[in-house]
Amino acid sequence: MERSSLPGFVLPGLVTITLATFATGFAPSARAATPRICPQFLITYCVVTRAGHHETVATNHCLASQQHLRILHRGACERRHHES
Repeated sequence: MERSSLPGFVLPGLVTITLATFATGFAPSARAATPRICPQFLITYCVVTRAGHHETVATNHCLASQQHLRILHRGACERRHHES
């Protein structure tokens, strides 16, 4: 039976380092677990809600993200007139 050319103490350390790297790669970081505090200045934006409706709201990018809104543009939403 052939023996490895590596000393016995290297392999366990290598396994430990590999496992630690693997485990921390999938663990949520402490920063991701803390709630994000958004600035409190608000601007009028035209946004799209989860339901797909356009609404004019006073918000900012941080709050819009937390409220699952997609900002279309700054200012009020324009009314769409359907011509018959």
